[in-house]
Amino acid sequence: MGSMFQRFNSPALVNLDWTPTFTPDLLRKDLDLELAAGEKLGVQMAVAQATRDLVDQVVNSGNTDCDFGILLEQQAEASGVKLQPEDIKVDDGLH
Repeated sequence: MGSMFQRFNSPALVNLDWTPTFTPDLLRKDLDLELAAGEKLGVQMAVAQATRDLVDQVVNSGNTDCDFGILLEQQAEASGVKLQPEDIKVDDGLH
């Protein structure tokens, strides 16, 4: 199972290429909008808040001019795993 986005993003994930397509700053802004809407409607959004906290860690560490995929590396490192790029060509489904 997969999606076009997953296929498009596969080369970046496999090769740890964080060339920006959607930055952590933009993701944080969108999460802030979602959380504000949830608060206005009285809806608890614990998972969205936890995600926002993780994105905030990325932004506060200075990773603002890269792709939000950097979250993958952040979580791996938090788990004691050091990811290595595979440096291989992967079909992105666009050609």
